[in-house]
Amino acid sequence: MQTERTLALEQELWDRVGQVARDEGKTVDELTSEALKRDLARRETQRIRGTAEARREGMTDAQIERTVNQAVQDWRRERQR
Repeated sequence: MQTERTLALEQELWDRVGQVARDEGKTVDELTSEALKRDLARRETQRIRGTAEARREGMTDAQIERTVNQAVQDWRRERQR
């Protein structure tokens, strides 16, 4: 169920959104919802990427792959015991 909300936009932005929505055969609500979902997903991806970069501690992709493979092998050996 959707809850109706009000969003204030600058007139120029509103006009642009309306034009794009018309061009794509969508409502302004549909277009803005899609845009906001994409932007929130992009922000979350950036946050995750930043966290991952901080945890890498300068390791190369090859070093990370070796570390992960070793961890998987160790876990499998432990599980077999």
